[in-house]
Amino acid sequence: MLSPWLIVAALLAVAGAGYTGFELGRDVELATQYRENDAATKAGTAAAEAAARAISGLKVNHVTIRQRTDTITREVPVYRDCVHDDRVFDAINEARTGQGAAAGQLPAASAAGR
Repeated sequence: MLSPWLIVAALLAVAGAGYTGFELGRDVELATQYRENDAATKAGTAAAEAAARAISGLKVNHVTIRQRTDTITREVPVYRDCVHDDRVFDAINEARTGQGAAAGQLPAASAAGR
């Protein structure tokens, strides 16, 4: 017959092995999580840097109709009879219809003086 001390020792050995296995499994899982978090952090940093480089290379080209009209008026002032240059009317019509240079097309040349 087996000694009770041998049974207790065997139970303690099994419990110790189970606890050690549990701890090792937890350590492996934590190491995997840290590795994945580190990779995600590096990828996020690289993406942010790439976006910052791309944004810094953009050229802002925001011109309103009023700005275009003021520029045309400074270039070709026409004060008699309150008449605007044809380019001003073209800019207004482009904005009103959504076509022309504002929509990525070249404006058509007008017949009057271009």
